Amino acid sequence: MRVECQIKVGKVLGRKLTDEEGRKVVDSLKYAMRTLRNTEPDFSSLTQSQQIQKAAELIASQIQEEAKIKVRNRNLQVLAQAKNYKELKRLRDEDGVVAFKAIGKILVNADNYIRGVMNSYINDLADLFNGIDSKLFGLLEDPESAYNFVRSAFGEKSTVVSDKAYAAFAKVNDALLDRARNAGLVSGKLKRYIPQNHDWYKLSKAGADKWIADIKPLLDRSQFMNEDGSPMRDLELDALLRRAFNNIVTDGNPESAFNIQGQIKARRGGGRFENQHRVLHFKNADAWFAYHSAYGRGSLTEVLMIHIRRMSHDVGMLERFGPDPESTYQFMKSVAETEANNARLSGSSFIKDLKYSDSVGLFRANIDAVWANVTGEANRIGSSSRLSHYGADFMQGWRNLEVAGKLGKAFITSFSDIPTYLIASGFHNIMWSDRVAMLPRAFGSEWRDYATRLGIISDTLTGDFNRWSGDNLGNNWTAKVADATMRASLLTAWTDGVRRAFSLNLMAAFAKISKLDWNSLDAGDRARLVDGGINANDWLEIRKAGSESFKGVEFFNVRALQEINPQVASKLLGYIVKENEMASLGPTVITRAETNRGVAKGTLGGELFRSLFLFKSFPIAFMEKQIERIRWLQRYGTKTDVLSYAALTVVGTTLFGGDDNHTTCSTRTVNRSRSSILQQSDALDIVSVQCAEYSA
Repeated sequence: MRVECQIKVGKVLGRKLTDEEGRKVVDSLKYAMRTLRNTEPDFSSLTQSQQIQKAAELIASQIQEEAKIKVRNRNLQVLAQAKNYKELKRLRDEDGVVAFKAIGKILVNADNYIRGVMNSYINDLADLFNGIDSKLFGLLEDPESAYNFVRSAFGEKSTVVSDKAYAAFAKVNDALLDRARNAGLVSGKLKRYIPQNHDWYKLSKAGADKWIADIKPLLDRSQFMNEDGSPMRDLELDALLRRAFNNIVTDGNPESAFNIQGQIKARRGGGRFENQHRVLHFKNADAWFAYHSAYGRGSLTEVLMIHIRRMSHDVGMLERFGPDPESTYQFMKSVAETEANNARLSGSSFIKDLKYSDSVGLFRANIDAVWANVTGEANRIGSSSRLSHYGADFMQGWRNLEVAGKLGKAFITSFSDIPTYLIASGFHNIMWSDRVAMLPRAFGSEWRDYATRLGIISDTLTGDFNRWSGDNLGNNWTAKVADATMRASLLTAWTDGVRRAFSLNLMAAFAKISKLDWNSLDAGDRARLVDGGINANDWLEIRKAGSESFKGVEFFNVRALQEINPQVASKLLGYIVKENEMASLGPTVITRAETNRGVAKGTLGGELFRSLFLFKSFPIAFMEKQIERIRWLQRYGTKTDVLSYAALTVVGTTLFGGDDNHTTCSTRTVNRSRSSILQQSDALDIVSVQCAEYSA
């Protein structure tokens, strides 16, 4: 940069411009001019002075936009902390849930919300599921349809079905990216994007030099530009790829859609964030497949669903906790710690009054462990060493085979879902005739397809089937064996069907009550909604959506709500997830934290906890959820409601339970808790802990 120019810019800034800053200004001008030359046809006809002026205006507008984003994100962060503080206060004042237990409640609802985000887009993915065929009962992917999908992604000649499949993926990907950016993500948007994942073992075995040599011929070199807009030379590209390799190998979880924590660190350090798997631009479908065959992992469908699930996760995190989720969590912890300290100073016994403990759940999981499960940190490999990765994969494979070997008869014992389905439906005042009629209907293909349109999907569709075990099965051959076992035993179909039946009935109930304003709702309905994270303002949006009819039954129109307010639609679908896992039991994020203690995979402690608690999440979740529901009835119902609910639960699960331990546990629960169920909830805690330990 010329000295006179450097002095002029320095005067504008009010200080002397350094040589490095001068070079950056020149690079920015060159890059802006190259961009304008490619995007504006008349740019080349301008004089050099006019071109520089245009480029400077573009740079100025970008700087202004970046400044606006920074201000917006600060405001979003303050708003997120204020909302969570307000919820902590509400839980304390209205529900008597305080300190760290209140944080636990917020984290459970946030986890449900994240799943609601995923479910709210599932209808838009119908063409994607139809476009990639499978073989052998869904265990293998059809290579031809997968190849055609990738061809469509690169704009190459393909089939009409594959073009529709990629369009469905792109629509959801763009919608999630837009939501993430509106919630504070700083990220560009790539045209015709298709994700990649990377097999850590293959990359680690090959080493950086071989990996770079193998991948360079597959890349579209026109996509790799320097800061000044000039094409990267070989040495510059090698340096970029080496950074990407190191990121992939050391990260341990490279298929993450948005690395939020990485973004936060980059922003705090004043640097730019590079999401390395978005750095790799392949030149065509053949190149993408060549790389996937050499260094990828899993089928194409798994790659796409992992990407969408993790995008949904990060959208939910940003929307619930702001652009810096970790700061919001630490803020909530500081509020809880202050509350607990005040309780001690006021004379409250910290040892006796467990509600001020910094742990949650029957097995007292530390609140940090729950947060690690919400963020996904608990499911990462704890170290970049080969020992950690091999150990994590070996132990996950062993647990998968345990699932395959021991859940063959689980379909019989899962008949206890019938009473829990009926009881959970009764809790929401669903008529007995509707409960009975919907259960067989939900197993039919027409009702299954309609439920999918509503955003009611099975966990097996998103790879999150974890009813008995604390973690996902994964995507290796042992996972396929475990999945095949559960499918062959009809366990998967049964669980999905029961949850679908309950969810459809609940959607029908929403169609009825959404006609009422907030104050006209039954007090119990309002309390249930607030408990699930839905407030009066959300209800105003819900009422706008209206209802629709299917086979003579009126259902709430959740697709209309998605158009009106995507965040409220995610809340509603998260509420549905929360409640249908009472009908056919599923563990909460707190239960998962209890079974893995928030310790990363591949570590001694992480693998030990996961192995010890294999199959234990069901009895733990059963006791915790029933205790929570009874406490809710103690607060908002009558003594008769509490006794009726407890009696029906114990008798129903005892009659339908096919497992001796389960039956014995139910009998012991009713005998021990009958006299104390209307007294302090801590007494019920003690009985339930003993029962959960016995069942485990």
